[in-house]
Amino acid sequence: NMTMVPTHCEPPLTTNMHTQPQVPADLLKLIYRLASLDRGHVYHLTLVVPEATTAERFWTVQPAGKVENLR
Repeated sequence: NMTMVPTHCEPPLTTNMHTQPQVPADLLKLIYRLASLDRGHVYHLTLVVPEATTAERFWTVQPAGKVENLR
């Protein structure tokens, strides 16, 4: 028999008093950055998530080429 042990995880989104999800500011910056990339190209994304939950995440976006078989 295997016993399932619940693990504690912090939710990725927080809510305000109106229960609207709030995206952390650093992740919102990343979303806008990804949205600004040229379509049809390939990018390498490196995301650094620090151990401290209060620390800001860092990332790099590097072009890797153009998709050859894009329809």
